[in-house]
Amino acid sequence: MPAIIMVVITIICGASSLGFLDPTLAAHLKQFKLTPSVIGLMFLIAPGVYAFTAPLWGWIADKKGHTKTMMTCGSLAGAVAYLLMGPAPFIGLSPSLWIIVIGLVIMGLGVGGALIPTFQDAVNTAKAHGLPDNMDTFGLVSGLFNSCFSLGAFLGPTAGGYLQEEYGFAWASTVVGGLLALNAVIVLLFCVIRRCIPEHSTYEEREPLLGDSAGVTDVSKSQLPV
Repeated sequence: MPAIIMVVITIICGASSLGFLDPTLAAHLKQFKLTPSVIGLMFLIAPGVYAFTAPLWGWIADKKGHTKTMMTCGSLAGAVAYLLMGPAPFIGLSPSLWIIVIGLVIMGLGVGGALIPTFQDAVNTAKAHGLPDNMDTFGLVSGLFNSCFSLGAFLGPTAGGYLQEEYGFAWASTVVGGLLALNAVIVLLFCVIRRCIPEHSTYEEREPLLGDSAGVTDVSKSQLPV
């Protein structure tokens, strides 16, 4: 199912972008000669914003819908945040503590806005393809979400540490921003293609109109003259 693949990519990219900072942010902040306490507080900014805004994103996804719009905008916001935090070599900014703080805030907002709706979107997709609206379906989606998030949480720090060591924080964060921007493009293209090429049949339309064919056969046989 392309819709589920899109959700999987979004979860992995979002989790990777959060984990990227674990081995890289402290080394990047050394140039500002901050105390260990301040560096620790810097690590709390993005997760703190994510945690405080998660209920809002969840409410919007549940009550208002527009999950794919949220995933697209959230991924773009995360991309902008990483381009600022580097900063990306091609935008002509010098490293600044306040730019990093602003980038961390935007990242917490953006990645939260991209990740939180994925669960509801996956549930909606599962129900649209015939899975029942019960705890079994929710458990299946929850397992998918946690597996993808764990994979992203592994890939983010691993790739982040390597990229920073080889190319520096500016280019490493640019790569992460580029991945988030690419994810936004993928979600957007999926939405455009789905609008231009609508499905001609739904799950309900694929159900047999006359019920079970075996049952119909049995009835017809019972009406034959003996």
